[in-house]
Amino acid sequence: TGKYAEDKSPNWKGGKTKNYKGYILIRKPNHPFHKHPYVREHRLVMEKKLGRKLKNKEHIHHINGIKHDNRPENLLLTNQIEHMGTFHKPPLRGGSEYRKCKCCKKRAQVCA
Repeated sequence: TGKYAEDKSPNWKGGKTKNYKGYILIRKPNHPFHKHPYVREHRLVMEKKLGRKLKNKEHIHHINGIKHDNRPENLLLTNQIEHMGTFHKPPLRGGSEYRKCKCCKKRAQVCA
């Protein structure tokens, strides 16, 4: 028997779901950055990699642009200004949807 009523539901998937934006969410009601009471999985993966909780202004970038690919090697720790300025710019002239990442120097698809 689980602590939450959801545990008894036939639709219960162990506290893991995907939101409408494509991010994997993990149920962590006691996590400092939980939202209704889920945390984006990529934050948990980066916290484990770093051995500490992420700071509020730290953001995670998915290098390959796939929001549900939360392998540690696909995640890049950044801050909000760098993240928006580097990875979330509109496409380049000529319709290209790829840019060179300033951090890893690889060409990656611009996130939506």
